[in-house]
Amino acid sequence: MSITLSLADEISFSESPDFVPGEYLYLGQIKTADGQTAVLSAGYKPGYAARKLRENLAILQTGADIRAYYLRKIRVGEMDDCGKIPLP
Repeated sequence: MSITLSLADEISFSESPDFVPGEYLYLGQIKTADGQTAVLSAGYKPGYAARKLRENLAILQTGADIRAYYLRKIRVGEMDDCGKIPLP
């Protein structure tokens, strides 16, 4: 089970001197009504991944029944995520 992270906190972290580019990957994902999951964006910074996710959502067919969209924070080289970032 993933812990829930804050988008504002992740963006602040990505702008801090402690942030190391390439250490984490942020995946923009959607979940549909029938339980399907798809990755619509990826980025090394959460703000970029969230922006691209929203842009790609806009070009999906209007009839798509999307139940949730969020970012997953993954440490590069690992299989399990560090947390899930719900998007408004």
